[in-house]
Amino acid sequence: MTHAATMPKVARKAHSSGDANGQPSLGSVEARGDTRVVAPSTPRPDVRLTGHARGWLIAVAVLMGTLVGVGAWVRLLDAGLSIVVWQPVFGVLPPMTHAQWEALYDAYKRTPQYVQLAPTLDEFRTLFWPEYVHRVLGRLVFLALAAPLFSSSFRSKLGVSRARRMGLVATGVVFQGTVGWVMVASGLRDRPMVHPWLLAFHLGTATLLLLALTAELDPLRGHRAAFTRQVQAIGAAAFVVMLLGAAVAGLRAGVLYPTFPSFGGRWLPPEVAACEGLMCLQEGSAVHWAHRMAAYGVSAALLVVVGTIARTAPRSRAWALRTFAHLALQITLGAAVVLTNVSLPLAVLHQLNAVALVLTLAALARRAG
Repeated sequence: MTHAATMPKVARKAHSSGDANGQPSLGSVEARGDTRVVAPSTPRPDVRLTGHARGWLIAVAVLMGTLVGVGAWVRLLDAGLSIVVWQPVFGVLPPMTHAQWEALYDAYKRTPQYVQLAPTLDEFRTLFWPEYVHRVLGRLVFLALAAPLFSSSFRSKLGVSRARRMGLVATGVVFQGTVGWVMVASGLRDRPMVHPWLLAFHLGTATLLLLALTAELDPLRGHRAAFTRQVQAIGAAAFVVMLLGAAVAGLRAGVLYPTFPSFGGRWLPPEVAACEGLMCLQEGSAVHWAHRMAAYGVSAALLVVVGTIARTAPRSRAWALRTFAHLALQITLGAAVVLTNVSLPLAVLHQLNAVALVLTLAALARRAG
């Protein structure tokens, strides 16, 4: 009788579960004598995105990016406080009759912004429509993201892990909408402006959702390279600069010093030297100063690190050049925004490119080396 014939059944199963080289596969049972040893299992890799699944993710990411741009437009028009109720399920249809318009207008009359601006009904309509479009786009993003996940065949195209992550992103979109309403509500009580740091938080969560979506589209998701940590640190700093910029917009501080690169010939405005502690977070000049100083520092660090990547890692050079392009555009737009006393189109582009720079740095971090 041969050795194979006398081998215990458990051992034969273990050998049959090995790979082509006779080595036990991960998650298999390996026999050593009469003892079972269970090798550690590893999660299955994500299913490769193809066809409709990839197109779906791209469409959702584009919708989310559009939502961010419309949000900037709404903020700069001071239109975000025009709708004073939150109806996430039933508030899809706009007012159809004169009576419905009057009801919305009467509710708006009780807000601090009405006391400040006193718009007519026709002027109120011009404030209403941008905010209405913004809210409807938010609902569309959620539906476009969540609805396909209820299909088991579509989930199988995504794979279990990715489908779960997309479910978390859909939950994040709901959270984002809730944050948006809390932000709007902060401007309906005492002063005709939203809380600047809630505005920054609102933009930050939208950017994190976009980061999650674009990471799923990247075949190098989760990959680490030689300069990954350095680029991630710069990306995190660029994210903070973007949040400071949102707070500048919330405080309407972009018009305080319409000069560049200094502040009216000074590098430290007197308001910054005078403010103390947490009060500086509500002082427009101080937040504007912090935004610019942080941007200068991030730009310098980015030039050094990404320049090194462009010289030493030929395979990453294309992404390094894209990063440089976004940085150059961002500096140009930032200067143009302050020099034009916050031109609306330039300010919207400045916010969109800030998000694009963060996304590009995230992609570069996965292939930086």
